Parts: sequence; structure tokens; C-alpha cells
Amino acid sequence: MSFFQESHCESLRAFLDAGYSFRGIAAQYGCDEATVRRFVKRWMPEEHAKRSPLEPSPEPRLLVIDIETMANLVWSWETHGQRFYFGDSQIVKHKRTICFAAKWVGVPNVMFASEFHQGREAMFRAAWDLMNEADAVVGYNSKRFDVKHLA
Repeated sequence: MSFFQESHCESLRAFLDAGYSFRGIAAQYGCDEATVRRFVKRWMPEEHAKRSPLEPSPEPRLLVIDIETMANLVWSWETHGQRFYFGDSQIVKHKRTICFAAKWVGVPNVMFASEFHQGREAMFRAAWDLMNEADAVVGYNSKRFDVKHLA
């Protein structure tokens, strides 16, 4: 016996119209995302086609992401010869994240957001929304560097 029955179509359509993802609907009903996808595919094929361009895909969603940062801008008397350590009073502008690029594995287009184009808050929100949607995040030194600089 299936978790959902044909009588669930109306309530599922209400969730879909309200902007819920398959994952969000699954959380509301206490089932897994695959169960929702299978039901919608069988009983609501037009909704499934609109919302699942990558279906069918039992594979996890992998996001490849990389950020770029701007270096500290400092006042300094010397430019060579020693290892330099700068105090806060010498830093004119602290380093910061200025952009990121991301791509879903298996999808050809690359997404890009920058402080210059979208604004700082929108750029961070876009990066975190993508990472929250992913089953796994792939990147070089992401755990120790990128995630720290997206906080």
C-alpha cells in the first residue's frame, strides 16, 4: 500500500502552489522525498514535469562551489625583506568574500553571484540557499576556508 492515495492530490497541489519543494512536502507528511516524487509523477504528471527537470534521478544532488576573497588592504613602510605582521591599526580594509561560482554536477550551467552585482547580503543568501539544497558540497578546501568566509 502506498503512503499517499489519489485523494491526496488536492492537498499536495496546495503545497506545490504555495512554493513547497518535494523535500519540504515530505517533511510536512513525515515521509521521504522519493515517496512524494513517485506519487506526483504518477498522479500529477504535469506538476512533476514542471518541477523536476532532472528527473528521474536517484543520485544525490552534488554542488561544486568556490568563493573568491579580496586581500587585506594595509599601510606598510616596507615591501620586502621580512615576514610582515600587521596590527588592526594598519589594516585599512579587512579581507572579505567578493563572489562565488557554483555548479550542480550533471547540469551544464554555472551560477555566479558577487557583492558588486547582487549586493553582499543577497550574495551570501544565494550561496547558503544553494548549499542547503545540496545533498553534498564539493570544493577545494571548502570546509576550512570557504564555509568560514561565507558565515
